Amino acid sequence: GKIVIAFEFDEAESFQGSLAAVATAGLWGFIDKTGKVIIEPKFDWVEGFRYALSRFRKGQETGYLNPSGEIVYQTGE
Repeated sequence: GKIVIAFEFDEAESFQGSLAAVATAGLWGFIDKTGKVIIEPKFDWVEGFRYALSRFRKGQETGYLNPSGEIVYQTGE
């Protein structure tokens, strides 16, 4: 019954590993289990991390990023 992460996001997904996808103002990023923003919300869409990578879309670009927020593969559509 204790609030651990303040209600400051418009949407939130379940934690996958140590990060959860969250949206604010229509953009997606990731937080850790303390609520600290690890990857700033700047993506139009993200998937939860799987095999240490997350798919993303930002404008016409798609790709994969790692848990540090570094884009490891990117392509335009």
